[in-house]
Formats: sequence, structure tokens, C-alpha cells
Amino acid sequence: MTHDPPNGRPGQTSDGRRTIIVLLAVIASFSLIALIVVLASGSNGDRPDVTGDSGDTETTRTYIFMAETEGALSKLNMTIGPDGQITGEHLFVRWGDNGKPYYDDPEPFGGTFTDGYFELTGLSSNGKIYTGTLEGDTLILNGTFGPSTQEWTLIGSDAEFDEAVENHTPPPYECEDEGPFGCGEY
Repeated sequence: MTHDPPNGRPGQTSDGRRTIIVLLAVIASFSLIALIVVLASGSNGDRPDVTGDSGDTETTRTYIFMAETEGALSKLNMTIGPDGQITGEHLFVRWGDNGKPYYDDPEPFGGTFTDGYFELTGLSSNGKIYTGTLEGDTLILNGTFGPSTQEWTLIGSDAEFDEAVENHTPPPYECEDEGPFGCGEY
């Protein structure tokens, strides 16, 4: 006894099954294309590419550096355009006598990146230009501002900086002239 498929055509696949097979083939091909695109993009982990130079004319790179001293944390968040122009923001965080962090307003800065060298402007009120190089995951500058350090560590995200602020233990606050409203306040 032979059973005919529901559409009445012997030896043929039903229209519903054919639709499912075609749909699965389309999904598989799009998945394969997406996988090829991801692999071709060259993703290299959580950290940005820090080995490039100004000869890379097709990409924009973003770097976030953090500096820490006993009483302050600071962040440089910068973008280097395809032409080597730098735009960024500097954020300085210090701790008050109550032990809570105080965030200064973010300050814009600029500069250039050429042949592995940074030249940063607008980081200090005296107009000094800071130059530096990237050594591994550390930006070494030729002078200090903000947290008074020359070494800035590359971090993966703003969230990593926020976590450092949250976990920072400021030094004990010492006041020689304690007034009724706080240190030196009368």
C-alpha cells in the first residue's frame, strides 16, 4: 500500500517541508556570512590596538588611560582620528575630608599622534605641550599635571575607571586648623 503525500503528488516533498528546508538554508547562509565578517574584522580582545602609528589612515582609535596617586585618580579618554588628530577629555577625581570622591568637570584637550609619539595640548592652564610615547600598555609623558605622575596605564573601559574610583582608599585626612564647619572653616 502506497501513501501519497498531503499535496497528492507521489514522490514529492510537501510544500510545508520545502519551505522549512529553504528557510533553514537561508538562515545558515546568513550565519556563515556573519561569521566570515566577524573573523575578517580581526577582533583582538578587550583592549584597543595600541601598536598602530599615524600611517594607519583608515581607522579611528580610542584609548582610555588612568593615573593613580595616593590622593587622586585621573583619566584621559582620547580618540585619534585617521589623520592623527587627537580629541579627548581629562577627568580628575580627588577625595574630600569626608572620604567621598569629588569629580572635577571633564576638561577637553587635543593634540596629535605621529609615528608613535603623542603631543597633547590643553591639559594644563599654563599652555604646556606634553609629549609622550606608548610603552606596552603605559603612556609615558614628559611632565606632570593633575595627579602629578608621568605614567598613565591603558584601561579597557570607563567602567574600569569607575571601579577604581569606587575601590580607591584615600589617605587619612589631616587638618591642623579644624573649625566648627570643617577644616579651616569658621
